[in-house]
Amino acid sequence: MAVDLHPLDDPWLTSLTAVAVTDADPTEVMPPVDGPPGWHPDSEAAFGDFHRARRAERVRNTYVIAVDGHAAGSLRLDWIAPGVLETGLWIARSARGKGVGAEAIRLALTEATTLGATRVVAETTVDNHGSRGALRRNGAAFTIDGDAVTAVFDLPKPLSSRACP
Repeated sequence: MAVDLHPLDDPWLTSLTAVAVTDADPTEVMPPVDGPPGWHPDSEAAFGDFHRARRAERVRNTYVIAVDGHAAGSLRLDWIAPGVLETGLWIARSARGKGVGAEAIRLALTEATTLGATRVVAETTVDNHGSRGALRRNGAAFTIDGDAVTAVFDLPKPLSSRACP
């Protein structure tokens, strides 16, 4: 199984939308939208609009998580402070429990170093065992406050910075 990250462009957005609609709940992959629950034409359009808007922002980097060349989720790296990126991801239900999340986090940490970050943080919950396991396998230091879990990765100082704000 080969896991890769691809910058989110229009062809990948089409593939990502298809996997989101068939293998995820809208509440797992984007902010809530008006209308009935579940996927419908308005929520599908909102998914595309959400990602196109994110792509236009310079502080956000969104990637498609591809498994064997097929979209299986997305990962973001957002600048939240100088040198600090926040990451978050979602994975299609059919790809969960197979190590995809852990490999995507490993790739994200490599990309974060390339972007010039010295720290990456992630937020999850105590009940999200899959997320916590993927973060732990990549060496995260955890802080727990009630149900909230913050994972921190301190990265080696980059030799050069290509996009750090």
